[in-house]
Amino acid sequence: MIETDKNQILLNMMTDYAKNNPDTIFCYTNAAILYETPRWEELPLEIHTVQSNKKIKNRTAITHIRPYFKKSKYKGFNVITLVDLLLELAVNDTEISAISSISHHLYKNEISVETILNYCQSQKQKSGVAKLRHLVSFASRLDESPFETKVRLKLYVAGVIIPVQQHQVICQNKKKYRVDFLFEFKGRKIILEADGLIKYSSNVNERANERQRESDLIREGYEIMRVMNHDFENGRFAQILENYGIPKRRYYGKKIVKKHY
Repeated sequence: MIETDKNQILLNMMTDYAKNNPDTIFCYTNAAILYETPRWEELPLEIHTVQSNKKIKNRTAITHIRPYFKKSKYKGFNVITLVDLLLELAVNDTEISAISSISHHLYKNEISVETILNYCQSQKQKSGVAKLRHLVSFASRLDESPFETKVRLKLYVAGVIIPVQQHQVICQNKKKYRVDFLFEFKGRKIILEADGLIKYSSNVNERANERQRESDLIREGYEIMRVMNHDFENGRFAQILENYGIPKRRYYGKKIVKKHY
């Protein structure tokens, strides 16, 4: 299937969804879950999608479609700037989803923290600006996926020590591996891999490479802890951290969710 066909199919799906769900804001984070769409890096036209968790009377569908920042309309959708989209997410979506979207665009170098903070300073009168400013402080340009953002935030909420993110390991066999998170304490080196549910395909070579990678890291003295989506159910994530003996940090710091903004 050529790229233009993929884009048209995705636009048709979004159009149908918007007709049946007028109380919707479109952004990045949960598009694949809603539509089972291709990976976004395969699409030159990036459409961000997530259902709003608030029902607002007569609300129209809003979308941010890259690279059409300067257009106010695109094939029937209202188009807003990226920073305005992030404000919409801060107001209408969950904290984790909003932070995931901010982190995604920081990782892609499509926006900077300074740009967002300058926007917040100049638009103080807008509703939700204070919340956006607060959530930006929890974003990270090192997050390579929304699931990685989720894991990082869950670690923060759990009150454990802050791990090193995107750490590079150079093994004795000269191979280099980058790990998602690394905890170092009391002489132990524990790698946390944020695997999600679809990180590895059915490709035999990919599975073999991952087994080799894990063997190399273990020989270097690393322990490997894997976290998947279902581990956030029924307290399993907290139990995993306890099983590996990940210590708590002394100071818990600010909370992701504030009562007042």
